[in-house]
Amino acid sequence: MFKLITLDERLAQKPAVNICMFGEAGSGKTTQARTLPPEKTLFLDLEAGTLALGGWGGTVLPVKTWDEACMIASILHGPDPALAPDQKFSLDYYNYSVATAGQDFVSALDQFEFVFVDSITVSGRHARTWSEQQAENKTAQGKVDTRGVYGTLGTEVVRWIEKLQHIRTKSVIVVGGLETKVDDFGRKDYVPLIEGSKAPREIPYIFDVVLTLQTFAMEDGTKYRGFVTQQDNPEGYPAKDRSGVLDMIEQPDLYKLIQKTQNSVRPDTMNTTMPSAA
Repeated sequence: MFKLITLDERLAQKPAVNICMFGEAGSGKTTQARTLPPEKTLFLDLEAGTLALGGWGGTVLPVKTWDEACMIASILHGPDPALAPDQKFSLDYYNYSVATAGQDFVSALDQFEFVFVDSITVSGRHARTWSEQQAENKTAQGKVDTRGVYGTLGTEVVRWIEKLQHIRTKSVIVVGGLETKVDDFGRKDYVPLIEGSKAPREIPYIFDVVLTLQTFAMEDGTKYRGFVTQQDNPEGYPAKDRSGVLDMIEQPDLYKLIQKTQNSVRPDTMNTTMPSAA
């Protein structure tokens, strides 16, 4: 049941890298799938929009409902032994998902090393539609209980994201929209576009890497795009690097970023000192 993993075994493994990438409309989020090897990439299309992919040769899987999104996550992740039989993502649910999809479909998923999910913003809308249909979110008069809907929605989306993040054999890239809000003092706040409040709060704790795809300008006015990867970036974009090897701004190429994360050695030195006045 239990297995100890030694340092040599851990270093010999090529870990999957799980990424959440945010960006404003038109920033080029979907186009980033084209930086991944097409023969090894599965593109989960929740937005029904692959125009940005052009002639890219990867495999696209349309996802039209929340039930489909959850079944695919269950198949990719495998059964969760900690869950009761009647719970989503349990062994019974996994077997149901496999039977619904068919063994040929399930076997075909083994070939993919990368899963690109476009997008978490639309997944929240699917989850809301599903939540509105649940009996527990209806009043005695048959009306939708909005408060109950958003409670269910938040739990559903976070659980779905966690299953995608825990797929150990594949690197998963989840894409999401980003909204800029400005307060009365002119201060900007960058907010992930996800239904409800639970998922945006949980994401930084779920993914290994959180990126914001943004456009920057050089001193001569030349513009370029880059991934913001560090939480303490000056603009306050959503970002996080659990690997500890990424620069503040990285080249906008997912495949190169994943390779850097997998192949670089994290610095072993830790700064544990504090200023004497602290």
